[in-house]
Amino acid sequence: MKLSTTAASILAVLTAAGLSSGTAATAMASTVTSTVQVTGVQLKSALLPAADFPAGYAVSNASDSGGHLATAPAKDRLATMSCSAWQQDLGETGFGETAMATDTVGRSNSNPSQLTLSAYGQLVYQFRTTSAASAFFAGLRAVATRCSSISLSEGGATLTAKVRVVSAARVDGHTAFWIDETESASGFSAQDRTLLTDAGTDVFAVDSTGVTVAPPSSPAPASLIVKLIARVEALR
Repeated sequence: MKLSTTAASILAVLTAAGLSSGTAATAMASTVTSTVQVTGVQLKSALLPAADFPAGYAVSNASDSGGHLATAPAKDRLATMSCSAWQQDLGETGFGETAMATDTVGRSNSNPSQLTLSAYGQLVYQFRTTSAASAFFAGLRAVATRCSSISLSEGGATLTAKVRVVSAARVDGHTAFWIDETESASGFSAQDRTLLTDAGTDVFAVDSTGVTVAPPSSPAPASLIVKLIARVEALR
């Protein structure tokens, strides 16, 4: 899942080390009732700053849907898209959202003899209605359940991923679940944990990824997603 730091993480590290010629890109709070829509540029401004993450972590791979609300219908449908497309396209536009924003906050060592990446990813999709957001949230759980084993190729590197959906406790009243992944490519391994929730018209995700190291766990993704929802709601 391309939340800037998910299944593409190993491929990104391999690319940085010159081992692959391809490129790779990559939360609960008080009840949200507002239906005010904001742009992708505004959503990106609400993403958590580097100061909310461990010392030495820096923001990268930031992207958003632009300064206008999107009106195009969904071109990607979770129920029918392939598992590889889901991994590569999530974190991009095209799911019928009106706005989205994402980035990576982490630290990497691209020394070919000891490649490491420790990072968080954060992602927000905004939809026109709460029902559309809820349907997308449910669709993410369904596609992750369906796609339990995935193989991806990029720039000469091949990555395999094992995916598992894990129930999560409600965070401040919002339904949530985890997507856990174990990934490997060219002798390297990675672990990724993604916490997802929907709140009002928005779907939020915060993940933690470790390539050849354990995923970061402090701060906890749940605490980060609480802050993220609050910052997005403050825009409205």
